[in-house]
Amino acid sequence: TISFPGLWALLPTTGAFLIILSGGTTGLGQKILASRFLVWFGIISYPLYLWHWPLLSFSRIVEAETPSIAMRLVLVLMSIFLAWATYITLERPIRRKPIAQSTKITVILCISMLLVFITGVAIRKSDGFPSRSLSRLNGDVSTLSIGKDRDDLAKECGVPETEKKLFQFCLSTHKNNAAFAVLGDSKSEALYYGLARESTPNIGSILIGSVRPPSQDESSQTTGEIKNRLAFKTILDSNSIKVVVFVVALRNIFQIDDKTGFISESATLPTELLELYSRAITNLENAGKRVIFVIDNPTFPDPRSCISGGMTSSELLNTFVRRKENAYCRIKYTDHLAGIAPYRNFISQLLAKNPTLVVYDPSPLLCDTTHNECSVTRDGKFLYSYSDHISDYANSMIARDLLPIILKLRGS
Repeated sequence: TISFPGLWALLPTTGAFLIILSGGTTGLGQKILASRFLVWFGIISYPLYLWHWPLLSFSRIVEAETPSIAMRLVLVLMSIFLAWATYITLERPIRRKPIAQSTKITVILCISMLLVFITGVAIRKSDGFPSRSLSRLNGDVSTLSIGKDRDDLAKECGVPETEKKLFQFCLSTHKNNAAFAVLGDSKSEALYYGLARESTPNIGSILIGSVRPPSQDESSQTTGEIKNRLAFKTILDSNSIKVVVFVVALRNIFQIDDKTGFISESATLPTELLELYSRAITNLENAGKRVIFVIDNPTFPDPRSCISGGMTSSELLNTFVRRKENAYCRIKYTDHLAGIAPYRNFISQLLAKNPTLVVYDPSPLLCDTTHNECSVTRDGKFLYSYSDHISDYANSMIARDLLPIILKLRGS
């Protein structure tokens, strides 16, 4: 709950500095820090630093969640043993060799490190080894992407050039005569790629984000309020924009549990936000626009935490190197509805205040409602890309369903 790192990092670093500054003359230094036990840990501290992280990280990958305390304890003990072995067999012998031999070994190690670096960069650039067998993973990894065609969009959204820096997202399919606009947060960006991709060439659109309805205090000069007012003014002043699509993350309306994605049962209706959205919808409708509110998609862990199955092309190795399925990557549709009931109530209240508002729910496309299941994948395709943001595969699927509604409203 505090900002770290930052100024708070001065507490442990300054404390360490003062302990070092005091030297070995204090009781702390003589009796504790100079003890053979802690000195031994100091000697192996660097190889220990190198070993503990890959062991703990890999176990997190295989377990698909934070490993048990017992497993973490075993891995820490294993790290200590490997650190000691590294010090004995590698670090100490190098230190004790004659200078000429040590220099030669140092050069070899530096070259080896450079080769590892180059290999890592090459693997990252090629997005992994193309020849690696991914048939055992529970989805087509190529469908994890989002915004692959982002560079095909114009970096314009109708706001003045000097003000574009205020917005995280400012994109359009055409520079002028947009037929509809998408407003919201990062969820709006995730959906917009699909809407832009699936639109016919004669239907232009814009994305402005991250924004929310401006407050009633028009005198506020905060950066957030300035950009909110500017975004809505841009939409209201446009004669060509006939439809406005709100796409807002559930977590920006209600606080949710990080693991389940559900809302606390004790959550209260955010009446202030309800009034802000209702007022914005009324203003847009009074300006001749139709408004669509898109219900947020189910919340899952990052899909990379949901990949399970054998991790190699070897049947034998996969007996040991097999990633477990993350329990939070598949839920019942009815549990999802129950878990976001306060959010659904928020939308119902919004609809009651604005009867001509169109509410669009993508859940039937993202969930198998017949079998009462929601998952990060469907038909072997990843529906999500990063965090709980939909993938290009999913945003195209939703766009093909939503665009006819937008076009119908545009003509009404």
